[in-house]
Amino acid sequence: MDTICKKDYKPSLFSFSDLKFESEIYKEKGYSILELEYHEDMTFIIFIGIKAKIEPCHIFLCKYAEEKNSVIPEIVKYGKTINLNPLKSNIKEANYYFYMIPYYNIISLDKIIINKLISISDFKIKFKIFLNGYLQLNNKYNFRYNNLSALNIFYNDDKFIFTDFIFATDETRNTKLKKKELKLKELFSFKIDKNNRISKINSIEIKSLLYIINISDRHLNDIPKGIYLNDYELEFLNSKKDFFEKLKFIINHDYFSIL
Repeated sequence: MDTICKKDYKPSLFSFSDLKFESEIYKEKGYSILELEYHEDMTFIIFIGIKAKIEPCHIFLCKYAEEKNSVIPEIVKYGKTINLNPLKSNIKEANYYFYMIPYYNIISLDKIIINKLISISDFKIKFKIFLNGYLQLNNKYNFRYNNLSALNIFYNDDKFIFTDFIFATDETRNTKLKKKELKLKELFSFKIDKNNRISKINSIEIKSLLYIINISDRHLNDIPKGIYLNDYELEFLNSKKDFFEKLKFIINHDYFSIL
């Protein structure tokens, strides 16, 4: 990691000849996530996409590597590759970039919800730890992920992690891409209904977060509860207080204390 995180590091075409294709975890136009095996006792997850999508991931993962923050996975490789699945292509031109992290039975929050792979108690505990990790980065670096979705929050090594930093910003980096207004279909792979209370929140990031919490609870909890905002809570989340205070408000909500 030390080498690939140096300021003068220039990504080059990487050979995957020593790796074996195991499975395709996720795929969309111009982006894929693959599971690759290196010998029998070592497996990696590789995220492949265009430079504009992968380069911010390299920047943020390297910048926060020393923080030992649970939401930031360890980056072990970064470079160029020939295809969204380089093990199945004869193309020689490096049109894509990639980064690689260690594999620990990684799975998206979206699939966890659909298949009910975690108890509601464990979800609350693990997701609160995840949000506290986010809060720490925001407090220290003014970090904003700006892209919360059950499709890009992954569970790996017994913790939830960030994986796609294309819209992320902090004290030194601003994104050149403008995040569009919240679209519910971008939060999950399945259709969800609009919540009239949550839809009144001004912040897209807070709005997305509450949808993720409530839809997760609806699928995982035998008696769904979620976070249903009263007038005071709605007013607070729409106030001029900074993002740190609003995120902390959600983390400290009674919802997370009832297991």
